[in-house]
Amino acid sequence: SITANNWKIVSFNNDIYFFQSGHAALVSVAGSTTLIAVVDGAHAAPAANEVLASFGRLWAADVVNNNYTVYWSDLLDGDDWHGGSAGSLDLTTVWPTGFDEVTALAEFNDLLVIFGKRSILLYSGASSPSTMTLQDTITNIGCVARDSVQSTGSDLFFLSSSGVRSLGRVIQEKSNPIGDVSRSIRDELVYNTTLETGDIKSVYSVENAFYLLIFPVTAKIVYCFDVRSKLEDGSNRVTTWPTTGILTAARDDVGGELYFGGVSGVSRYFGYLDNTSTYTMKYYTQPLAFGDPSRVKMLKEINLTLIGGSGSQLVANWAYDYTEGYSKQAFTVATSLIAEYGVAEYNVAASEYSATIVIDVAKLKARGSGKVATIGIDATIDGRALSIQELNTEAIIGRLI
Repeated sequence: SITANNWKIVSFNNDIYFFQSGHAALVSVAGSTTLIAVVDGAHAAPAANEVLASFGRLWAADVVNNNYTVYWSDLLDGDDWHGGSAGSLDLTTVWPTGFDEVTALAEFNDLLVIFGKRSILLYSGASSPSTMTLQDTITNIGCVARDSVQSTGSDLFFLSSSGVRSLGRVIQEKSNPIGDVSRSIRDELVYNTTLETGDIKSVYSVENAFYLLIFPVTAKIVYCFDVRSKLEDGSNRVTTWPTTGILTAARDDVGGELYFGGVSGVSRYFGYLDNTSTYTMKYYTQPLAFGDPSRVKMLKEINLTLIGGSGSQLVANWAYDYTEGYSKQAFTVATSLIAEYGVAEYNVAASEYSATIVIDVAKLKARGSGKVATIGIDATIDGRALSIQELNTEAIIGRLI
């Protein structure tokens, strides 16, 4: 009987396989709506918590009372785990820093990646597992959440005990540097990882170019990592989606659609509304000292470059010296298209150079003074795309304090 709801589900040879700790592995055969046990004669598949479909077979690990063995099925046969070329690998003497336990499996750059909680093993030659060899090991970094592992095509993201990491293999140096994806929010992320009582989930959307890490129960927050480019410190830009009710997510590999499973059912990610309702987007800077924290600063002007959101209502906020008592000023995004050249023949509808989206530069006067200043923007998203492209501010530097 099924007593838990944390299945790892994979597609293999047109069939769908279900694995979960303490439960018999199940399969839904193509064309059938019935789940049956994965059994070959008198032999059943391992009752594992993790499963990977790769290298022409299924791989499984993390069985109750045995989280140090990796099993694999026969070639092209996910039902046969005891005959043909099926087999297993005991990792007891392989872990680089002593005993560890398997938490996740992945394929990366034609390598079999075995994640422990405190280390990572990289095996080459997994197409013939009986002769595959340990190519490299990574110590003091592991994966703490099975469903946090996502391939981004050229990289592999996963949640470690010190935040989200990326596994990038440099072939020329034959080494595997670990990228700190969540450096800018590391303390918060580690704290939420420690406290989370639910099953941490993730999804990667190539269409939206983001990696989502979902904390569904305790923190009730989704971290959205932009994978388009790196910041100066090597981390990825991150935003948060609080109190969304999202519990899990999945991407349709055929159509590219992104779906969420939540407290309200299944939903599709598209458009610029939250289940037909408006929602608030917030962006706030860190406290700005303008290079000299010992002098008084007086904000003179706040300049915002905005794309889209025609006619949207925004509120600019600013405060000094770490207080949350913000001064506020409301303003409206322009409602007319602004052409690139803005004059004569280049500002007509039929022109090659006429604008197709609103680009607005809002200039706001600020007041007050303090040693550091924080600036924020609150925007109501009501069905129209809005992007804060640039924020600039001018400040007068005053006397020493």
